[in-house]
Amino acid sequence: MLKNFIIQINKTALIDRFHETETAEELIFQLSTVNPQNGEYAFGCLKFEVNSK
Repeated sequence: MLKNFIIQINKTALIDRFHETETAEELIFQLSTVNPQNGEYAFGCLKFEVNSK
């Protein structure tokens, strides 16, 4: 379900770079995109704590 959500964001936001890092404690998604009007890069990071229960 989470991966489908990320795919939808990718199509909507035109993200050109995507990196996923997973550890025992957290899941991190790093995203970047280019503004088509001025060519500037925008970066974002989503961090989720992993619940081991």
